[in-house]
Amino acid sequence: MSKLTKYRVVVVEDEHKIRRNVVQKIEDSGLPFEVVGTASNGLEALTIIHSLQPDVVFTDIRMPKMDGLALIKQLRNDNPEIHIVILSGYSEFDYAKSAMKLGVRDYLLKPLKLETLVDCLSNIRTSLEMNDSITVRNILTSDISGYPSETIAIRDEEFIVFLICIGNLCPPIPALSLTTIFHDNWSQIRLNDILRSSLQENDQWWIIDEKTPNQKFLLISANNRQPRDIIHLAEEIKQKLLDKSPLHPVNLCHGGAIIQRSDIWEKAQALRFTLNYELSIGISRVITLTNESNSKKPPISIDPLLRNKITSFLQSGEKALLKQEIFHLLHNWDRMKYPQRLLEIAINQLIRNIHLQTGKLSEEELYQLEHRLYEKLAISTNFPSIFEDVWGIIERMLTVKQDEDIRTQELMHQIAEYMKSNFTEFINIEDISQRYHFTPAYLSKSFKKYYGEAPLKFLIKLRIEEAKRLIQEHPNYDIGKIGEIVGYSDQHYFSRIFKNSTGKSPSEYRELVRETRV
Repeated sequence: MSKLTKYRVVVVEDEHKIRRNVVQKIEDSGLPFEVVGTASNGLEALTIIHSLQPDVVFTDIRMPKMDGLALIKQLRNDNPEIHIVILSGYSEFDYAKSAMKLGVRDYLLKPLKLETLVDCLSNIRTSLEMNDSITVRNILTSDISGYPSETIAIRDEEFIVFLICIGNLCPPIPALSLTTIFHDNWSQIRLNDILRSSLQENDQWWIIDEKTPNQKFLLISANNRQPRDIIHLAEEIKQKLLDKSPLHPVNLCHGGAIIQRSDIWEKAQALRFTLNYELSIGISRVITLTNESNSKKPPISIDPLLRNKITSFLQSGEKALLKQEIFHLLHNWDRMKYPQRLLEIAINQLIRNIHLQTGKLSEEELYQLEHRLYEKLAISTNFPSIFEDVWGIIERMLTVKQDEDIRTQELMHQIAEYMKSNFTEFINIEDISQRYHFTPAYLSKSFKKYYGEAPLKFLIKLRIEEAKRLIQEHPNYDIGKIGEIVGYSDQHYFSRIFKNSTGKSPSEYRELVRETRV
């Protein structure tokens, strides 16, 4: 509640003189209470209280038509939040004890003394302000979250709204360690102390946690405030936050205007959007919401020539040149002072492009590496501080690819040895693929990479070389028999394969061998 607003009081007392005296003393107390109605009995009081909805009711115990106890019971049923004060004489103390059993905690003796009344009202004021602050904060939290309590009225209907961010932007799901860092930081900052020293005596404020641990909304009641005050106030609060939190940048986003409560949700969304696309890593600013800042900036593009150079270095395995090119690119982005979210998008595209070309890092591991990078960004003092982390992800992908290449090379060697030992058997590419758990297409591609030819050609070469050896050492062997020995049961097919490989049929080759020996 704004401290300029007075709490509403109804006085119920059947004796006119005492009733007038109570009203006068409440008005003379100097506290923010205003008598809005009086009644001489419980029945009359119920009607007035229902109509005026006071915060506090002072009531006598013994009255005609409906006494104070019956009134208290009815009020407790109708409005359990209303604050009730009993006015009683010494002889009515037993009645007062009965009222206290109904939850009434304030009891004043007649004749009423001003000092006693002031003490009572001061305690009530503290309690009501605390309840009001909690209630209003809950209502405003609902408004900011997009679930406005439209049916619930509050006294303050005009606000200044700030969105405060300590550090940089957090990932959508921050780790517990990151949450702990910012929780401890907020505790050290003591935002309420800063606001007490920055705001006017009669200002009321509410601090509402945002979805990410390093952001909070600050709503200030706009009593006696002008729009021109907002920028100065924002700069003052930002500077005091920086003094208390020198290790992290501070950004304070505002709309530059005093708004109605009905506009809180829309304004909160605009501030979220603006902060998300205006905040730059390690830079402290007061960000004013404008029509220009409300339009999303274009993404960062990677020059096609640079993309080709990166691909070339990846294919040639030149890690040093690749790292140099990556760092040159990141330094250019830093020089341009791009906002954090655009940098994150560009880094993601760079990493994903390299991932497509290396292809061996699992999606789960890549996601975890990227997430840790974005968590580090949230507490980085500048963009260059994470360059090595970006390179670390890329290097991890290259290392995985190198390890995979070594394993693939070893497997291809095993396959070659298997074919050398078993080429006389009936085997084909499908058999080998099943044995080593590859698809035929992948096996053929990988084998050719390391041996310069497809597995089938390698197998044919083994068989033909063995057939040539047999013909040379046993020129009188039957050609069909030699074909069977090297794995070809069909003599005609063997002859065709032999001629395709050597340029001569098996018979012609045998004649050539005989002529050479003569």
